[in-house]
Amino acid sequence: MNNVYLKIITVIIISLSLSSCSNSINYIEVSSDDFDDKVINPFPEVLTKEIDLYFGKLSPSRISSLYKEAATIEYSPGHLEEAVLSALKSGPKNNILFKNIMAPHLEILDVNVAKESIFVNFSSKNLYGGKKEESLLIASIVKTLTEMGEISKVYFLVDGKKTDSLMGNIATQNYFTKDSVDILLKDQESLYPLTLWFPDKNGDFYSKLVKEVRLINHSPNPKTVIGNLLIGPTSPVAKGCIPSNIEILDVWSETSTTYVNLSSKNLFLYKGNYSIEYNIQNSITKSLLQLDSTDKVVFLINGKKGFRLIEKIAIDEPFTESDFVVKDDVPPSTDKKNFVANIYHPTSSNVPLEFVRWERSFLSSPTPVDIISSLLITPPHQEIDPNFTLPYIVNITQENTTIFINFSSGDLELYKDTYKGIEMDIISSIVKSLCDLDSVENVMFLIDGHKSNIFIEKVRIDTPINNETLSEITRPLYDPNIDDFKS
Repeated sequence: MNNVYLKIITVIIISLSLSSCSNSINYIEVSSDDFDDKVINPFPEVLTKEIDLYFGKLSPSRISSLYKEAATIEYSPGHLEEAVLSALKSGPKNNILFKNIMAPHLEILDVNVAKESIFVNFSSKNLYGGKKEESLLIASIVKTLTEMGEISKVYFLVDGKKTDSLMGNIATQNYFTKDSVDILLKDQESLYPLTLWFPDKNGDFYSKLVKEVRLINHSPNPKTVIGNLLIGPTSPVAKGCIPSNIEILDVWSETSTTYVNLSSKNLFLYKGNYSIEYNIQNSITKSLLQLDSTDKVVFLINGKKGFRLIEKIAIDEPFTESDFVVKDDVPPSTDKKNFVANIYHPTSSNVPLEFVRWERSFLSSPTPVDIISSLLITPPHQEIDPNFTLPYIVNITQENTTIFINFSSGDLELYKDTYKGIEMDIISSIVKSLCDLDSVENVMFLIDGHKSNIFIEKVRIDTPINNETLSEITRPLYDPNIDDFKS
């Protein structure tokens, strides 16, 4: 009997426990809108399509026309056109008979399809070439895309906008069709001479120029000249005039003046290499002046007028035929260096704040930029400090008699690990050299364009510095008990 009561009590306790648990459960109403019914496929679908890609047909000396090469294109759904253009840029499998029309420096930013039309958007960067290059590029893209079946009209954009032309030769305001590019390709028969001037391969400093004439299929223009100079010479006695890491941002003409806009990036690397500077200026100027439409050539740096091309050649005035630094056969006289400036380099001894004075000659009155550039050149002295270098200088400006020198903070950080006296050597060399100029009384050091209290670790630069205040700033920082000041 007791067991019966015990079982009844146990059942009651369990029932109460379950009831208590059920009361603690919170039920949440969930709508189907709370779920994203998109499913990410870890194995995306890959489709294939057999198409014909149009490349250039090689003749013994040049690309003569377009020929097709069968290809299997792999693409993801909705991205066939991008895959096709990527295959065109990659080039043909048969590179003996066919040649890629789309140069590697050309960049397609995006592609958009609207019904039977497609918009191919090129970047304006490095978008240059002659009439034939531009004609074949347009025809290659149009014929490849229109023969796939769905596309009948091809529009070309530059940086997302309609433009008069891609490279300055073929009108691109309207769309192209398969028939219109066939007509375009037929207009390739006339040949025009293009005269270029390259440096003599065996020349050294003031090398004479080598003349090279090429036949092209359109009337030469400034962009054609620069594009061919960038390609380089075919003559075995000539050499390239523009280093591959020098970027030409743009070339255009206004009335009879042609403007050549160079990027300042990497020009700094060629300070002291005068032959490079002369070759760039002379080859570009003389080649452009061969055009009937050009009487003057103006060089710009980052779209603005500069004072020097790199270090020697003044570019504040236009160049004409009579202004060549290098004549065809006669090197210029080198005895016209009438201007002298004192450049102060640290010595190789362990004694701090001792300098070698280098009397450097200039073809014209030296500027602050000339002085700073001279500190980057090894002077003809054996006793200078071989470890001395200047940090990267962003820009140099002048207000009245004060020079403002703007350094990059990122580059200054690297100098904390060099020898202990580097900070004083940099400040002192710059101030002593600049303040020797009649037009300079003070030097103000900036970091990332702003005033700063400390240069690298110790030297204060919150006020202008001159020869009188220089010793007050630097000498108290030198501890004569340190033996490894230059180590």
